[in-house]
Amino acid sequence: MKRILFLFLSALLINCGIRAQFDALQLIDSSSKVCTGLVAADLNMDSLQDVLITQKKFGESFLKYYKNLGNGIFDNGDIVFRLSTAALSPNVADLNADNWPDIAFITGASANGRLYVMHSDQGSFSEAVLIDSGLYYAVDMKLADMDLDGAPDMVVIDDTGLYVFYNEGAGNFRKTLIPAGLNTENYALSLADLDKDDYPDILVGGVRTLVYRNNAGVPVYDEQRTLSIETGTTLILTLFSTDIDGDADEDIVLLTSHRELKIYENDGNGFFSFKEILRDNVLQCESIAAGDMDLDGDRDLVAAFPQEGRLLLFENDGNGDFSQGSTLVTGAVPFLRWTAVTDLNNDGSADILLADDLSYMMNTRAVGVETADPAPSFELYPNPSDGIVHVSAAGSVRLSVISSSGRQVHRSVLSGDAVSEITLSLPSGIYLFRMEGEGFDIARKVIVR
Repeated sequence: MKRILFLFLSALLINCGIRAQFDALQLIDSSSKVCTGLVAADLNMDSLQDVLITQKKFGESFLKYYKNLGNGIFDNGDIVFRLSTAALSPNVADLNADNWPDIAFITGASANGRLYVMHSDQGSFSEAVLIDSGLYYAVDMKLADMDLDGAPDMVVIDDTGLYVFYNEGAGNFRKTLIPAGLNTENYALSLADLDKDDYPDILVGGVRTLVYRNNAGVPVYDEQRTLSIETGTTLILTLFSTDIDGDADEDIVLLTSHRELKIYENDGNGFFSFKEILRDNVLQCESIAAGDMDLDGDRDLVAAFPQEGRLLLFENDGNGDFSQGSTLVTGAVPFLRWTAVTDLNNDGSADILLADDLSYMMNTRAVGVETADPAPSFELYPNPSDGIVHVSAAGSVRLSVISSSGRQVHRSVLSGDAVSEITLSLPSGIYLFRMEGEGFDIARKVIVR
């Protein structure tokens, strides 16, 4: 009996500690039901993460854009596009090389699904441009530079097809059907560089997890890598890729029709082995996000479970092993479907967005604690930066650089009696530079414009 009581109190204390790490849930929009997609991005280039949702409501669908005004305040949202069929999979990237983020999305739930792009004019958006109308029950869409020509391309799955829309500039895209590896209905899509050749590979969830290796810009079905993800006789309903164990390769989290949320570890060459069941008896999980929620240098997972009305945080122990899952939010069943992790207030910690209703939780975890004054031996400049960041230090300093999404993008050691210097070239965004050495452990936020 004492052991049962001890375990109960321990679990309660852990859960209270998790809750205490986040401020109370803050509502952005109570009219956001039913959300069909959620993304955070700096749409007006003011160094604050805005919110874009797609929504299905009363026989019509919307794209709605909420400006982040700072200090945890958002405007009431602007509908930037209306249509009759369900809009899905909002994505943001600079598609026309004008240095302003554009919007791409698909429409599904019909035999003539469509792909649209909306170009930005310094934060205001054009009418949606129809790129393609030949998608049969479109399922999902992601953006990535598939051929490494500097222009983001669009990868789309519909009911049975996989397509790459290659960006040829000037608003033109070339549609290419990728030959199927197996005959299957498609349920999930993820892009990740699985074999560290810099080319994004494609993962498709169907009768199993299908791997399409990107061969210098041309995705080709890879049977051996596909067979390495052994899931048995089941359907793959959700796919999410991230580096869970800090070895700089992309691992995967997937949900099977056997109701298991499972993790598979990448060997660095795009071959996988089963690691653990993150959670079982999962009825539905459409949205998983990753970020260093506790600033310990590894990526934790946040997942939405709509048929339970719960948002869970799975803490990473640094080796890719996760906690049982702590409840962050309980909401209306079955509407708590979407989540995203981003730094909403530029304090260097990963906050949480969720829908429906569209809300956020600010992370109150301290960015860093200085136990000594390292200023005489450390310099970081310029900040803000236009893409090049110089770091110099005297003595031994362990440096790690973490993006706003929680991904570690650089790790190195500066050592020696003389001053050591490195220069990093980084894409625009907000980064946490963490320096550890004898007598100090500090973090600095850097804005790259």
